[in-house]
Amino acid sequence: MPAAGAGRARAAESAVPACSELPPVAYTSDVRGLPCPLPLLHLARELRRLRPGQVLRLLVDDPGAREDVPTWTRRHGHILVGWEQGKGYDVYYVRKRPS
Repeated sequence: MPAAGAGRARAAESAVPACSELPPVAYTSDVRGLPCPLPLLHLARELRRLRPGQVLRLLVDDPGAREDVPTWTRRHGHILVGWEQGKGYDVYYVRKRPS
């Protein structure tokens, strides 16, 4: 029997490109240890600080982020340029939308 949430994680992984080449990162936001919805609130705040086209690296260990980050990014016009799985956390690379 698969672990709870495993299907959701697999679906999110297939929808997010894995990073073969890391984009240049303007800022890293480490939100490991924060529960939902705080990782998304931090993502929104940090993206407001960046110029259009800059990339934010988000480190997050909240399991819900595998679905939430790609969905939120798409809905707000930003680009999820990559995803990596770290040891016990995920790394997302989000490019800020053009103005």
